[in-house]
Parts: sequence; C-alpha cells; structure tokens
Amino acid sequence: MALDAEAALPQKREVSFLLAQADLRGGNFRCNQSSRPRRPLSLGVSTQDMHALLKALTDRSWIVEPMLGPSLMPSSITERYPMLEGGVLEVLSQFSRCSRPDEQSWLLALSDFQAVSSQGFRWNEYEIMALESAANQQERDSITRFWDEHFPFLLAVQADYDYLAIRLSDGSVMHGSAPEWELPSVLAPSFEAFVEYVSTAVQVPYPLSVVL
Repeated sequence: MALDAEAALPQKREVSFLLAQADLRGGNFRCNQSSRPRRPLSLGVSTQDMHALLKALTDRSWIVEPMLGPSLMPSSITERYPMLEGGVLEVLSQFSRCSRPDEQSWLLALSDFQAVSSQGFRWNEYEIMALESAANQQERDSITRFWDEHFPFLLAVQADYDYLAIRLSDGSVMHGSAPEWELPSVLAPSFEAFVEYVSTAVQVPYPLSVVL
C-alpha cells in the first residue's frame, strides 16, 4: 500500500472499547507457555473465519483484488508466525489488495508482505517506526518481542496510525494506535467474535469506525 510513512503522528486517544458481549463460540484457547503453538486452529483462526471477514469487508464496499500469479508467503513471515500458516496467512496470500476505496485502511495482503522498499507502508511499518525511535537496546528488544507476539492484519492511517492484530497467546483481536503501539486494547476475545461483530454491526463504534 503506497502511502507516506513519514507523516506526523497524532497523539494517542484513550481506548477502552471492549467487545465483552461478543459470542465466544469455539473460543477455548490454550497456549503452551514454553513455546509457540504451531497448529493454526490453536488460535481459533480458520480459513472460514478469514473468508467470512473478506465477505464482510466487501459488503462494506471494500475493494478486493485476487493474486494473479504465485501466492507464496515469504519465509520471513511464516517463520516468525508459524502458528498462523494454515489459516490467516493462507488466506492473506490469496489477494494483492483488500482496502477501503479511499485506501486509508487496508487488510494486509501478499503484496504488503512481499514489499521490501522503504517507499510507502510495509506490513510491519509501525514496528519499524517504533524501533527507529527507541532510546536504547532494551527498548528495541521489548518492541521486537511485542510484535513477535502480535500479528498485525489490518492497518489504518486516517487517524492515529491504528492497527488490528491477533494476540498469539490467546487469539484475541487487539487494537492499537500511535504513539504507544505496544499498549493495545482488547477489541474482541476471539477472531470469530470479531468477524461476527463486523458482519452484523449496523452502527460501528470507535475504534472499528476508524479501521472500517
């Protein structure tokens, strides 16, 4: 997504939005604390959930463009997030664009993960920007650990440089924004609950109003 990554960062707004009433069907998450889970379903994120999200977004007039060539996710992504390989990553690799018509918010697509140029937004742009502003190595290590444990799947730039990510420890969908990207709030207790809410909500409150 070719957008200017050097724009000034607005101050972060307080986020207290929580989908506490979301349906928790299939949300019995368990994570081995000694090592990352490797089975995609351990996070409750399936290809069915991802396709349901794509349908919900197209119903909201988002533009989806499928990949016309090979759709192989870079090894740097699959090695960093192996537990998502059979669900989230499989679906994200099947299209080259999924964005709002104004391109101010987009679901990360294969073209984003394949991008290596510093021109425009890369899939981990917020991590890169945070690392560049870190005061010392301890802060940089903390930032890297955070993004090792949170997989961003949606970025938005019209407000506070927002993102949605899957927290790998329990499958929760998190919302964060600049300048404190590493202090996100729980948006939904599971990916399934998030998709259901996006699919059924008539009036969309903050922060979904920003990213959708």
